[in-house]
Formats: sequence, C-alpha cells, structure tokens
Amino acid sequence: MKRGFLALVLLPLAAAAQDWPQFRGNPPMTGAAANAPQPPLKQVWSWGGAEGIDSSPAIAGGAVYFGTQEGELVSLDFETGKLRWKYKANEGIGESSPAVSGGLVFVGDLAGVVHAVRAADGKGVWTFKTG
Repeated sequence: MKRGFLALVLLPLAAAAQDWPQFRGNPPMTGAAANAPQPPLKQVWSWGGAEGIDSSPAIAGGAVYFGTQEGELVSLDFETGKLRWKYKANEGIGESSPAVSGGLVFVGDLAGVVHAVRAADGKGVWTFKTG
C-alpha cells in the first residue's frame, strides 16, 4: 500500500517538473507547487521495493530520495524510476523525510542519527548523533 502511495505522490510533482527538495517542498513549508499539473494525470512509473515507506520523498536534480523502514536512503531517477543508489543507515528511517541542499541529502534515522550523503553517488559524508 505504501509503495503505491509513493507513485501517486510523485505523479503531480513529475508533471510540475520542479524540484521539491524537502518536506512540504520549500523553506516556508507551504506544500504548494508553483506549477500545479492539470488533470487528467497518469502514472509514469512506480517503485516496487520490498521495504515499507513512511516518509515523504524529496525531489532535486533529476532524482527522487526517500527513506525506508529498513534503514535505507534510496535514490531513484526522476524520469525513469530506475534505482540510482541505496545508502544503508544503522537504523530504520521511519517518517524522517530527506532534505537536499548543496549536493548532499540529509536524513535522520530512528536512533537519532543525522546522515549526510552525497546526492551524486550515495556515499556517506558524515553522521551526527543527536541528544
């Protein structure tokens, strides 16, 4: 069910053809796309991974980023839906939505660790344990 939800969430964003680099899209967190697509909408692709997804995706630079319950940060090609890379955190990512800035993808895991990962290749740059 959650995997189907991801595809439906991406559909309006794909039609808008703009970056959505963080939860609710922009720093003011309005959740509104500047160029909202018009119906009818059609599904372009879906991702069939085995992991559950609880977070909202981020879209930037031609890629889609989201975390899984099993602790993977996943990057898919925006146009095709093909896997670009996976980064393994030590804990599940849960509802932590990724944010993209300066060539890095930031996401927190359920153990309170923030991960900074290179958007280009999924290599970890640094981690920070909160609390």
